[in-house]
Amino acid sequence: MAKRFIDTELINEDWYLDLPAEIKLFWIYALCKCDHAGFLKANLRAFNALHSTAIDADTILNAINAEKERIRVIDERLWWITDFCRFQYGENLNPNNRAHNSVLNRLSQHSISYGASMGHLWGMDGVKDKEKEKDKDKEKEISLLVTHARELPSVDDIHQEMRRWCFNAGMAQEQYPSDLLQLAERFLNHYDAQGWRRSNGMHIHKWQPLVSTWMQKEKTTKFKPTTTERKWKK
Repeated sequence: MAKRFIDTELINEDWYLDLPAEIKLFWIYALCKCDHAGFLKANLRAFNALHSTAIDADTILNAINAEKERIRVIDERLWWITDFCRFQYGENLNPNNRAHNSVLNRLSQHSISYGASMGHLWGMDGVKDKEKEKDKDKEKEISLLVTHARELPSVDDIHQEMRRWCFNAGMAQEQYPSDLLQLAERFLNHYDAQGWRRSNGMHIHKWQPLVSTWMQKEKTTKFKPTTTERKWKK
């Protein structure tokens, strides 16, 4: 036995409240009798016999489609409930899903595309577009990594930047720390170990300001010794 969703607010909607009783009954009947893609065999003789009514196709269509197309006539024997698929399956249909693929095939048989008016078709073109977007993202990421690698400093670059910092700090050359080259190596090893990323995971693109922070910290702590004594020359 097939099961499907129904809008519990249907009985409160103005368009439904304005329908004659037998048309209301037909709409519920249509939602229950249509197939999994919203197609309904327009067998009004059976409906009238079952419910002791006497309504014809024009009466039904004029009433239900008064404000918008809720039922589309495919041919004399087949009608289609236009919002059925969107309500049952959502805005996206995935052809890799067996249930969705069956719906898509059924719609395709009658040249109906799951478009913007009723949802978005996640078809092969959509999949290809998503793959293209992923490829572009990967290319962009690789490009950023290559650019980032080109901008990474060498020990000599860092050493020169540290000498520049000392000069800007008003120090005479003979006052420069005696182990400035070793300090540059420490700096490089430290950020190499971190992958040249900040604590929030973002890539470090400008390393020069870090040298300034590093040197200021070293000066404040007077280059606390590790294995050898280091002091600022005064």
